[in-house]
Amino acid sequence: MHTIKTYNQISNRGLSRFSAKDYIVAGDAIGGDAILLRSHKLTIDEVGDARAIARAGAGTNNVPVTDCTDRGVVVFNTPGANANAVKELVLCGMLLDVDDDLGEWETRDSDHDDEITNYDIAMEALDRVA
Repeated sequence: MHTIKTYNQISNRGLSRFSAKDYIVAGDAIGGDAILLRSHKLTIDEVGDARAIARAGAGTNNVPVTDCTDRGVVVFNTPGANANAVKELVLCGMLLDVDDDLGEWETRDSDHDDEITNYDIAMEALDRVA
């Protein structure tokens, strides 16, 4: 049985990949073979006896990588894992900007109030967001 301590809110969809017969995955887990976190600023004291740390997202700026390396703790990240969320936020920001500039959206008819008409939107993206 392995114990994974979580910080922040991690999607149950992802956590369900850990078999309940082989893993205990919880935010209140004591100790832990591994740590799974998002934005929590981890201190070396919180690492304890963990042998691996996984950051759900790009970068490891919230993990004391040098101290972990000195202890033999492996640190992983998941670049590109939040690319869909980034795309959604960018598109939302673009649409909100257009709405501010041009006023209310025009819609075709009352059956399709959520459709945008009479607007041209150009999109440009780089790297994994594309």
